[in-house]
Amino acid sequence: MYKINHATAEGDRGRATTTVDKGKESQIRRPESILPEKIENINASFISEARLHKWNGPRCQFNINGPEFERKTGVTVEEMRDYVLKGNIDGVGEFQKTLHRCAAGQHIPIYVPAKLQDKVEPGRMYQITIDSIEKLPPRKKPWEGSEEADSIQWTWREVASWVDTEGWIGGNPKRGGYHEVYVCQKERKMLEGLGRFLESEGLNPKLILNRHDGVYRLHVSGAEQSARVIKNIEPFIRTVRKKEEIANFKESIVRPRKSLWPSIRIAREILGLTEN
Repeated sequence: MYKINHATAEGDRGRATTTVDKGKESQIRRPESILPEKIENINASFISEARLHKWNGPRCQFNINGPEFERKTGVTVEEMRDYVLKGNIDGVGEFQKTLHRCAAGQHIPIYVPAKLQDKVEPGRMYQITIDSIEKLPPRKKPWEGSEEADSIQWTWREVASWVDTEGWIGGNPKRGGYHEVYVCQKERKMLEGLGRFLESEGLNPKLILNRHDGVYRLHVSGAEQSARVIKNIEPFIRTVRKKEEIANFKESIVRPRKSLWPSIRIAREILGLTEN
């Protein structure tokens, strides 16, 4: 038996227990890191508001603050690991939630089971109690820590393929103002490699984490820097949607202005645009 990365749960010290599903470990010894781990009898409670989402039909969700979750459960969420949470929503019923490929420090979403939706009132505060947490074995070939993530030979063609499928190019032709190019991914290591390439090209990318869904976003902001990215990736863009986003960006750049900011002027020069 070995311990999951945790301390004793706050408010219930001495009760939390850890078990390991060793299976046939006595016959075939395996590294501890690939064995599932489970903490039981945690009894960590949180107060959260039921929020109604309508992405794939109406469904209520609770969001538990990441640092509070780690403090009360004693479990430190590890990068790119999967967890199974089991517990109870006071006055509603039991739930089970699987967190896929977590980001360290992200907030913890708890969805109300479909069969219990009618018992939850959106906007009302509920007590959420987590009784057990199981850390699942790592996936066989996740991007995080794999050789594939480090061995990508970054070129502008490669950057274009990621922007084409996982990114967004921002520029409002009616209002102008905000210009950005970004790529979203759960795999931080891949985005770090992309960021190093962009830095080598003289750009200033920033990597941020959306703590609500555990997704990382690498973005380049500002008209000038965004224009430099677009100039290099445009020949390799294939999807209609991204071509439309580039067209909107260019229209935003050439939109008449009372005063011409230096970044807009430089962006026009980079993209070979003139004011109409």
